[in-house]
Amino acid sequence: MRERLLAQDIVATSREPLLILDERLTVLMASRSFGAAFGIDEETIVGSPLIRIANGRLNIPSLTGRLEGVRSGKATIKDFEVRQDTASGPRTFLIHASALGRDGSEVRPLMLTVEDVTERRRIEADCEDAIRRASDMVVELNHRAMNSFAMIGAILSMEARLQQDELCRAAFTRMQARI
Repeated sequence: MRERLLAQDIVATSREPLLILDERLTVLMASRSFGAAFGIDEETIVGSPLIRIANGRLNIPSLTGRLEGVRSGKATIKDFEVRQDTASGPRTFLIHASALGRDGSEVRPLMLTVEDVTERRRIEADCEDAIRRASDMVVELNHRAMNSFAMIGAILSMEARLQQDELCRAAFTRMQARI
């Protein structure tokens, strides 16, 4: 009994949104942070099927199918990306899941964590955009530099043709070749 209370306290105080599910994918325990992330009271979802909590926002057939593999102990879920519209706007979550316990029993609870990566994805997109803009600027700078060098080369060529002295003409031609 003491171990169960300790486990409940650990889950309840987890900083990451966390659920413990039974073999039927029914919520056994939920962290406060899960409730906060989905705008629900975590205590009210205990005993509810995963597919019905948070107004069915986790009723995702591909997720449920993968959780079946986790439940059998043959798989884990790492970085399963889910995009959802929430009251605070569109959000991106990564879901991770694994079976708990290593006693060899067929019935093992699952731990499911949800990581909100909305801000990280925004920053990644901003970085990609900044890199693209910087790359475009480098291309433009190279183009302008090449135009300037071509103009200087043309002026040197013109000056070389105007020179009467062969040494001067050769010097202008060497300068033009360097550019």
